[in-house]
Amino acid sequence: MKPKYFRRILIAIDQLFNTVFGGHPDETISSRLGKKARRGSLWARVACWLIGKVFFHNTRHCSEAIEGDEGEVLWNAYKTSSDWAVAIEEDEGERAQ
Repeated sequence: MKPKYFRRILIAIDQLFNTVFGGHPDETISSRLGKKARRGSLWARVACWLIGKVFFHNTRHCSEAIEGDEGEVLWNAYKTSSDWAVAIEEDEGERAQ
């Protein structure tokens, strides 16, 4: 099995768990925690530090993993909108401004 294939499987599992716990389906747990840590969440900062130390030997892993094009703004609009296409168009319009 090729290393890239194995890495993609791990990312898919990471995204699955993020989705199970209410996050955006195309975002990793590290990205989600990194965003929360930037906003000052103490538990997210501790979780990021632990993830970085245990899995990646890099305490900046979560901040480096942040996916700006995925996450809460679009996902929250999608979850509360009856028409997901409208939610996506509104989000894209806000980004353009």
